[in-house]
Amino acid sequence: MPRQRIGHHVRLLQRVGLLREVGQRRRGAFTERLLQTTARAWAISPAALGVMGMSPEDIRDEFSSEYLAATAARTLRDVARLREMAEEQGKRVATLTVETEVRFATAAAQAAFADEATAVLTELVGKYHDEIAPDGRRFRFTLGGHPALPPEPDPLEGDGDGPDDSKTAH
Repeated sequence: MPRQRIGHHVRLLQRVGLLREVGQRRRGAFTERLLQTTARAWAISPAALGVMGMSPEDIRDEFSSEYLAATAARTLRDVARLREMAEEQGKRVATLTVETEVRFATAAAQAAFADEATAVLTELVGKYHDEIAPDGRRFRFTLGGHPALPPEPDPLEGDGDGPDDSKTAH
């Protein structure tokens, strides 16, 4: 991508407040601008993600990674909009997050877990869902799972390849 095009997009990001200049640094005949994001995290519109931005209803295979990604994208989109609406009213959004990791001994154990989790969720929905409650509050719950990524190395501990990365034998 040409440097001018990158510069154009960086200026656009600054103009809308997504980047801010935090300093300058002289490099030879050039002055570098040091930029920093204005947020700790970003939510990208699902529409910008192609297949990843599809709605779950557009994907037939509920066991596919596409379906999981589409469901997660819908959650991000919905929560972002709910936060905007709540801020306008000076309120907070009522949410619930449960996250854990499970290490399955076998593929059969993984399948049994999925079956039991689905049964428990179905039972809870049957017990608490009231379609005709006059002041009822509708919530969307998503139960999804994916293989966990391996832990990232601690940047403060070194990778064992450098001269200062000594190991002590015990």
